[in-house]
Amino acid sequence: MKLSNAIKPLSAATLGLLCAGVPAKVSAAYVQGDDNFVYAQLGTVYDSNVFRVSGLDRVPSSYHASSLSDIYTVTTVGGQYQKDLGRQQFQFGGSYNQNSYVDYSALNYKSWNTNGAFNWQLLSQLSGALRYMDKQEQPSLNVSNQIGRDVVRTRIGGAELAWTPVTAWRFETGVEHTAMRHQVQNTLDFDQDALSLTAWYATPKGSRLGMGVEESDVVYPSMQVNNAAYEYRQTNTKLQLEWPVTAKLQLNAMLGNSAVRFRQGIQPDRNHVLQDISLIWMVDQKSTLSFGYQSTPAEPGLSTADVVNKTWYLTGKSHLSDKLVLSGEVRQTKMNYSSSDVVVNTRSYRAGLQWMPWRMWQFEAYGQYVHRTSGFTDDSYDVNQIGANVKYSF
Repeated sequence: MKLSNAIKPLSAATLGLLCAGVPAKVSAAYVQGDDNFVYAQLGTVYDSNVFRVSGLDRVPSSYHASSLSDIYTVTTVGGQYQKDLGRQQFQFGGSYNQNSYVDYSALNYKSWNTNGAFNWQLLSQLSGALRYMDKQEQPSLNVSNQIGRDVVRTRIGGAELAWTPVTAWRFETGVEHTAMRHQVQNTLDFDQDALSLTAWYATPKGSRLGMGVEESDVVYPSMQVNNAAYEYRQTNTKLQLEWPVTAKLQLNAMLGNSAVRFRQGIQPDRNHVLQDISLIWMVDQKSTLSFGYQSTPAEPGLSTADVVNKTWYLTGKSHLSDKLVLSGEVRQTKMNYSSSDVVVNTRSYRAGLQWMPWRMWQFEAYGQYVHRTSGFTDDSYDVNQIGANVKYSF
């Protein structure tokens, strides 16, 4: 079975970029926590399997590949500007990334992200925000599944409103429009309009209980089934709990249901349980451990199949000193394709060390291993990565 509309994970290069450090202020030397900053970062990564295939014989001849491995550099520039006007606040930010491979220059690509927001507050009871985000990225490359390289652009705009009539109660509502476009897999292009409502109750002891509903209309403009547009309405209902069990232990939990109803009966309706639970343990003032489990259906634009993602993870971070931070993560993801009984398992291990010798400089070294076993043809592989980043903030 070929991997056609399977979920596309983030590239290992993208995961490496997520490990960037804290930015800094424009007008003065770096101080952690500054709201206005500009930064430049240079990273280099050794990747044992840049094609994400099971063997060298699976790489198309057009690449003239003699090895699955390569070294690439990631050059990043970015920043953010924030301006407070009384109770109102403007925010603008963005970043630009250039990935350059030493041997396989055909894999070079560029990505960027821009965002803006206007946060407002009226008296002490009413607040809200207007937000916009525009980004371009490349999901993980797998040249053997006949999809190969794809570039995805996502634009999201929305508005939020919050009302706190009394200290114990808070009501939130929001609207959002999302548009995703692919250069290759245009059958996964989609437009989504969403409306959400949530009510929160805060207990005297610091816990919060929430009940919410989100309704979305999703349309895939380039995909048709039985001469009808592929579109549906998705309704997610959730019960949420935020509970500080002790001074060092925090429990966050969500339980809900996701119901998908297709227009014109083009496919059977779907119902899935939503689960999200996390435990955060402050071991001491310098160390934190987190454990979590999630079970959700595939997000729009990632797959049109009936897929359920189940993920558990364990993360840890320890401040060895004021300038040295050690982190690690173990993550297991299982994707179940209901219509074909195909299962895709991905397990990853990651360890990193950050060193901040001076206020404006940050250095990082990390290693990562990913093991993927898939019921789809030519979708199983292993990846080892060793990388280093240097970041200057000013």
